[in-house]
Amino acid sequence: MKPLKGTRTSIMELQLKGLPWIQADLKENLSVIVPFLLESFRMDVSCVGLYGSWQRGDADPKSDVDLVVFLIYEVAWFDSEYGIINRLDARKDKQYWHAIEKEVNAHRSDARDYSIAVVTPSMLKYYSVQGPIHLQNWVHALRNCYTLWNSCV
Repeated sequence: MKPLKGTRTSIMELQLKGLPWIQADLKENLSVIVPFLLESFRMDVSCVGLYGSWQRGDADPKSDVDLVVFLIYEVAWFDSEYGIINRLDARKDKQYWHAIEKEVNAHRSDARDYSIAVVTPSMLKYYSVQGPIHLQNWVHALRNCYTLWNSCV
């Protein structure tokens, strides 16, 4: 993978032993992407996980790589009882988060798309009980993701 701006040069050890189907090139990309995500969010991350088809082991060559970044802080624009309460501030954060995802995809060394979900504790709480069933299923998938990096390790 091409170097990402701001990433450390040392390769980070990821927890991939439970995913024997992960290919060497994907492991290499993740070893660059995860540190980049940690630096992009100023280490305000409790966990980075893999979910979706690559976690389940049923990915095909065209499958995207679904990553989730669990933030340790709350955002002022989201409330666990009401959801988004300030759309303008939400838009600013989401644009920043999308820019991080675009940076990752601009520097990948493979043809896979990397989708990055960013969530806070309040978002997980809100979407696990409110909203359409697909959002509740999404939260279930996020909560049961495969941990690539954890701040407690």
